[in-house]
Amino acid sequence: MNKDQLDILFEIIEDLFSEDTRIIAEYLNNVGERSEQVISEELDTKLPHIRKELYKLNDISITKFRKTRDEETNWHTIYWRLTDNWEVNLINLIKNKLEDIRKDLLYQKSNSFFKCINEQDYIIYETAMMQNFSCVNCGEPLLTYDNQEELDKIIENINKLERFLK
Repeated sequence: MNKDQLDILFEIIEDLFSEDTRIIAEYLNNVGERSEQVISEELDTKLPHIRKELYKLNDISITKFRKTRDEETNWHTIYWRLTDNWEVNLINLIKNKLEDIRKDLLYQKSNSFFKCINEQDYIIYETAMMQNFSCVNCGEPLLTYDNQEELDKIIENINKLERFLK
């Protein structure tokens, strides 16, 4: 995999989780296996936060770990590294995510939405109709909500993922 493709994979990791997760994945890609203590020290990040981010990557089969035990102290050391096929695992996750995003696009395109001026969330036409087009929380009238911004974001995400998969 070339550097541009790797950069896109790391960008997707950041989109899925956080910048910290991306930094840890890039670090492990560059250095190979390291103990979580060493990762914490070298990235100057608290150990509990490092563990949390590593387990996020582990949940999607991008990292794996092994434990060792010091015979004298009985302390465990956990070593982390990227899985041998982490790129394939992430690509499969991207394909699944792309399918979910396409479903969301269809939902956004095929519904009319309404929103209260005092609320963050918007609701579909059928729900608004059942509420007599008034907010259940404050009684204000529900206004038509233009979801074009959401549609644009969804289409942008689909295009980005499709470009990567080609």
